[in-house]
Amino acid sequence: SSTACIVALHNEERILHTANLGDSGFVVIRRSTIVHRSQEQQHYFNSPFQLAIHPTIKDPRLIAD
Repeated sequence: SSTACIVALHNEERILHTANLGDSGFVVIRRSTIVHRSQEQQHYFNSPFQLAIHPTIKDPRLIAD
């Protein structure tokens, strides 16, 4: 599994598009000031959300979140 942070700037419209999952993150800085920070994406400390393909199992109750 992995985490991901994707940021794309649409220059003509001056819009920043973002997608973030897991312990990756980003900050937007203007004139030496942080104006935006991505939210933490984790279940609890040291357990980030992750992209993964779960194997097929017989009891789906064994898969959480």
